[in-house]
Amino acid sequence: MPKTIQDAPELNEITLSLWGAFNELSTSRQMGFGVGYIPYSEVTSYLDENKIFQIEERKWMRKFINFIDILYVKKENERSETDKKSKKK
Repeated sequence: MPKTIQDAPELNEITLSLWGAFNELSTSRQMGFGVGYIPYSEVTSYLDENKIFQIEERKWMRKFINFIDILYVKKENERSETDKKSKKK
C-alpha cells in the first residue's frame, strides 16, 4: 500500500458522508472550457434523494459541498493552465 494511503487520516462518519456526497455530485459538474461547478439543482436533488430535509443540515451540507467544490475547480483549472503552458514549450 502506498505510504500516502498508509498515512492518511481516519475520517469520521460525518466526514465520510460529506466526502461521499461531494464525490457523487462531482459526476454532474459541467465541463467545457475548464472544469465547472456542481449545479445547485444537483445538490438539492441529492439532499432530497437522501431524505435530508432539516433546513440547518441542508444549509450546512450545501456550504460544505460548495466550499470543497470551489477549491476543487480552482485547483483543476490551475492544473489545466499549467499543462497547456508546458505543452506550448
